[in-house]
Amino acid sequence: MSAGLQVLLARLDGVQANGPGRWRAVCPAHESKSRSRTLSIRVGDDDRTLLWCFAGCQVDDIVGAVGFKVSDLFPPKSSLSDVHARQPIREPYPAKDVLEALVHELDVAVIIVEAAETASRFRLPPADGSRLLLAARRLRAGRDTVVMHLAPDTELRQLRKAVTLEALADAPDVRPGVSV
Repeated sequence: MSAGLQVLLARLDGVQANGPGRWRAVCPAHESKSRSRTLSIRVGDDDRTLLWCFAGCQVDDIVGAVGFKVSDLFPPKSSLSDVHARQPIREPYPAKDVLEALVHELDVAVIIVEAAETASRFRLPPADGSRLLLAARRLRAGRDTVVMHLAPDTELRQLRKAVTLEALADAPDVRPGVSV
């Protein structure tokens, strides 16, 4: 808990903890006969102090009533940069994983087209079918090339390279009557 938040809570009446990083208090910005806790106080993800009065008071009025400024609700600037520095940086996906996912999705597309053609006598125009199969072969070859570069063993690399080049040159069509 920041020093500013501690001071704020000390200046409010009827402060009651309402969970981790959350409190309720009597709002100092309006008169209330029942002295109900209409002010909600909580700590935001970036260590800002958030205020909400359920009676509708404005934040400026609330902080002014306890001798604060709105800027006092924010952590010092160096603290803000620390919060952002602590947030994990999302690493890009490895190329191999991306290609694996693309190949899988393309395989699904080919299966769906084949099933639709079988079930309804619908025929994909030959040019579209050829292009779909060419895309599938290219993606598989790209995946195999990435895997080949990641393989630690040189003989395994050579074997994969030969298989990849052969697959690109001599790949048989999956569907009869369609050529690339």
